[in-house]
Amino acid sequence: MSEPRRGRAGRWRRRLTRLVVLLVALVVAVYTVELVLRSFDLFGVNHGANTLRYRTEALRPTWFAPDGSRDLDGTLYRHKPNTTTDFGRFKIESNALGFRGPPVAVAKPARTFRIVVLGDSVTLGWGIDDEFTFCRRIERTLAARNDGWRYEVINTGHLAYDSTQEAALFEREALLLEPDLVLLVYVTNDVVEPTYLLVQALLDGAGVGGQAPTWCERLVHRGEQFLPASTALLRNVASRLDAGGVPTGADGQVLTPDASPIWADGWARSQRALRRVRDLCRERSLPFLVLDHTLPRMPVLAEFCRAESIPRHDFWFTQDELAKPIYNSMIDTHANALGNELLANKALRILDEARVLPR
Repeated sequence: MSEPRRGRAGRWRRRLTRLVVLLVALVVAVYTVELVLRSFDLFGVNHGANTLRYRTEALRPTWFAPDGSRDLDGTLYRHKPNTTTDFGRFKIESNALGFRGPPVAVAKPARTFRIVVLGDSVTLGWGIDDEFTFCRRIERTLAARNDGWRYEVINTGHLAYDSTQEAALFEREALLLEPDLVLLVYVTNDVVEPTYLLVQALLDGAGVGGQAPTWCERLVHRGEQFLPASTALLRNVASRLDAGGVPTGADGQVLTPDASPIWADGWARSQRALRRVRDLCRERSLPFLVLDHTLPRMPVLAEFCRAESIPRHDFWFTQDELAKPIYNSMIDTHANALGNELLANKALRILDEARVLPR
């Protein structure tokens, strides 16, 4: 009887050994894939890690008023001045004023035409070097006109800014630079994910909407901690499958703010901010244009701007352009160098048609 028992024990040990070897090989394979994805930034898997680095290394908090209270109608955060954050594929470099781009003197030089561009990561030019952003391309093109004017395009974009922060930055800082023209690039997250609500939730120690995370969300969070690149890729693939392969911004897709209480609140705040920028510009006889880059489309923005006498211009990618390689990667869908070139061309056409440049 003892021999059969020893035989069974030996078989179980061999099976257990094979199982352990298989598990170790699986772990090694998973982490090898993770290492390759990270090292070569395949599919843009480092996008999440880069945005985290941007928040922790390139920004300083500004959400406190002089009396120490929370100023959630202010800028919330700003770029650290004279700071370079190198993400490998691109760099974010700020000047002494905390804006992306070359140095800017507060006192405007003679015969200088200044364009202030307000916006979020689209304006900032996330994922590419400054020279390829549409702001810098506009500046170079205008300079090549040799019309006796010196042109400066001041890029005030910050990742995840919404119109409330843009209005605060304009009123408190950009106006001091004596701009001659103000552009605001309006994107969908001005309504869908107003930073005000997200920061308020963090400061109050509650989740967005006050709901506890589901087991699936907890699992994804664990994956982001240990396998951030692989998790980012899987989430992107899953979201594309869930969307049925319909590209963002396809014809017929629209965003309606009243579909969600959070969106409705964000839209209300956004309207107040747009009115504030408009009024500040009117007081100084400054041309102010809204460049509508919402994807999916947001018809209420056009209706609002028409009712409030705010010039609004389409700043969208066409369906033909969406079919081109205009994004940084499959995961990071910010416009790449080609996408920014297309945006610069659109902006220049808008400026000519609006007749807001020196003549």
